[in-house]
Amino acid sequence: MGRFINPNGYTLRPTGQWEPGAGYLLGLTALIGWRRKRKQREFTLDDEAPMTYSPSVGVYIQPDRHGLTDLASIPEQLEPLIARSRFEPSSIIHDSACREHCLYYATSYDGPYKACPVSSEYTHRLFRECVLAEGASRITAALMFWAVSRWGPDWLPGE
Repeated sequence: MGRFINPNGYTLRPTGQWEPGAGYLLGLTALIGWRRKRKQREFTLDDEAPMTYSPSVGVYIQPDRHGLTDLASIPEQLEPLIARSRFEPSSIIHDSACREHCLYYATSYDGPYKACPVSSEYTHRLFRECVLAEGASRITAALMFWAVSRWGPDWLPGE
């Protein structure tokens, strides 16, 4: 199983902006344009000790140094079961990959890191691994994976 290095190696700030979320009544009102609003947040990785995920020995993954997140696009219907802030590091990596369609990889923690394109399928699976590394149960990780792969963005590498 992977692990986070410096899981708190970032700063998260509210932007004052909102993004459209799922609809009310189990998402059905989104069909007619009534959507909830989700807070958008800005993250910045620490310069000295940035948050990094290591899925295996000799592989290190970081999100963008600076970006925006809505904390994993978790549908609001699941928030009573899983708090939006429960898996912040995993969400930052996931949302960074969803926005930029790439993540940064290195063979040592100190780098250098190289931008590599990723697919939505890979990103959602990586999110599940990250959630497990943060201590979630397999059931919770499966639920999180299902939610982001069902309602999260979809793209192919290079798009």
